[in-house]
Amino acid sequence: MSLFDHPEYRWRETYQLFHKKTRRPTLEDVKRVLGNAREKYQLEDLKGDDSGCFESVTVIAPEAFAAIDITYVGDDQGDEQIDKIQEEMKEILEDPEDLAKLESLSEYDACLDLLHFERLSDLMSQEDEEMNNCFDPGALLTVIEKLTGLSGGVCLDSASATIM
Repeated sequence: MSLFDHPEYRWRETYQLFHKKTRRPTLEDVKRVLGNAREKYQLEDLKGDDSGCFESVTVIAPEAFAAIDITYVGDDQGDEQIDKIQEEMKEILEDPEDLAKLESLSEYDACLDLLHFERLSDLMSQEDEEMNNCFDPGALLTVIEKLTGLSGGVCLDSASATIM
């Protein structure tokens, strides 16, 4: 079940971790790196394919009032998506290191989508415009760090022109 369907969670942002299909993580590798993180995460709905490769997981970070739906994407439209992202972000980015990472996206043929959600407190409705003071994006950053190290890829949020 996607967290989009869960009334306690509100979507905040989506990051994409581009990597080579040959570096696709296994289910066991994902469990190991996320299970060994300093923070206490709950891994739910962990799924893999018949060969043991990672398909999807929901990472619940209770202390951060956050959760992350992670899904493997290996479609044939990746090249078009990468070209579009490179074109849009090239005009915005100034840091040479970020520009080099952006250029390296052409090397990748697979992706992990990381959908970041905020858990709403009992005192906050979904329509409330104030941000929840308990929400901590640190869980997302830790998950990105672990999965980027595992896959050797580049993670970005094209909506905010952020490259990790």
